Amino acid sequence: MALQESVRNLNKGYRAFFDGRAGFPHYKSRRGPQSSYHCTNVSVGPNYVRVPKMEPIKARIHREVVGKVKSITLEADAAG
Repeated sequence: MALQESVRNLNKGYRAFFDGRAGFPHYKSRRGPQSSYHCTNVSVGPNYVRVPKMEPIKARIHREVVGKVKSITLEADAAG
């Protein structure tokens, strides 16, 4: 799923470029100051978030999740 999402994003970037709505798409490093990753097909538990191809990530869920989580954006900060 993660690889499909990256291909969709790349396709969207190239379409915008060739339609004249944006500049040429550039490679985005995972280790930049604003590292973020958008993924689909996730599940949320009481104290974890499960992302495809990774171990469950410990999380503090502040509010009860109502409904189904379709996608999330993971972001890395200076602490990792």
